[in-house]
Amino acid sequence: MKNRSLILLFILQVLFGCENYIPEERNFPILKTLTPVDIDSTGATFMAEVIRKGTMETTSYGFLLNNSGEPEDQGAFKVIVGDKIETGDYKVRLDHVLVSGYEYKIRAFATFNGSIVYGNVVKIQSMGSSKCPWSVRLNDISLEGWFKSVSSSTDEKGLIVFQSSHAYEYDPERNEINAISNFPLTGNSGTLFACANLNNSIYFLQNINKQVYEFDNGAWSLVASGQNNLWYNTPYIGISSNGIVYALSSIEAVSFDPSTNSTSQWYPLPMDIGGLMGGCQLNDTSYIITTSKELWRTEYPFTNRVLAGTYPGKLTGKAFAFVSGSKIFIGSAGSKDVWVWDTATKIWSEIDQFPAASVTWSDIFSFTVKSKFYVGIKSNGSNYIILKFDPSKIESH
Repeated sequence: MKNRSLILLFILQVLFGCENYIPEERNFPILKTLTPVDIDSTGATFMAEVIRKGTMETTSYGFLLNNSGEPEDQGAFKVIVGDKIETGDYKVRLDHVLVSGYEYKIRAFATFNGSIVYGNVVKIQSMGSSKCPWSVRLNDISLEGWFKSVSSSTDEKGLIVFQSSHAYEYDPERNEINAISNFPLTGNSGTLFACANLNNSIYFLQNINKQVYEFDNGAWSLVASGQNNLWYNTPYIGISSNGIVYALSSIEAVSFDPSTNSTSQWYPLPMDIGGLMGGCQLNDTSYIITTSKELWRTEYPFTNRVLAGTYPGKLTGKAFAFVSGSKIFIGSAGSKDVWVWDTATKIWSEIDQFPAASVTWSDIFSFTVKSKFYVGIKSNGSNYIILKFDPSKIESH
């Protein structure tokens, strides 16, 4: 299937490379992707010309769009316009999927007899769409941190700290990301962090040594030494509740009480549920996402754990999760799937795909500032994209 699609694509590229050439009828349709029109913040109208309909009946036709222009890109979004194609033009108005600030590469396509034929590539600079919750805030920004990152936020800014100790602040109001003083300890690819906001200070627990650090007003300070800390080689999430900071993994929980500068350690979850991929906090309830795609709900003292549900989409690599009202939105670095779990109705719903070009090993960070959710993902090398999510624009499928 892949080889046949690429052969047909090559034939069309040769045909369109010859100006004023009218191709002869073939068994497959010959398509020309036209420049989209009516591009604004509500969407865009895609158009194509069917130069020859072909002798074989088609089973579907429409448009393919992605960031690479490659037909075999697994992250491509396909818009089906119809089934049996006819000579002439066809078009469709797209009011979702299009992310503000992204450049898309579009191809007309048609399927027939188990094969796919594509038109030429046309580029579009998207202004967004009325039902797409994603928008690009910063694109191709270079961050010097090595390995993976951990993130949290104050009331005004997002904080990103890498395992290498490099640290950055993101200001949503200015839409700027700036380097700040490094985390006081230099780590490596095995370094584990858990951090959480408590009273607008961010507390860090880590496995480099038995120390707890606080980030407040742009400065780091050591607040506790000789404490229990993160021991197991599994990711952690940080939460805070009732004046206590907690680090949760799929194996253990560690708490830090700033009033006494003391920590406690216990084992709240079954040892066989799989490693932690991510999690979030909804009021005083924590949700943990595991490598087995299970969503566990637990509350302090984290001994009352309940399997809330199983993620229905693809979940690969480091996950992000955030809360809006009673809903939890979950995605991951190695997949474009994003699903929402309604804690009230216990129902999963799929929403518009995560737009960034992501791979399994990509680093990803996320945080919430003033009820707005932000995701940063490594796109290539040391470059990152920062996206904003607006849950009010969700289009459920």
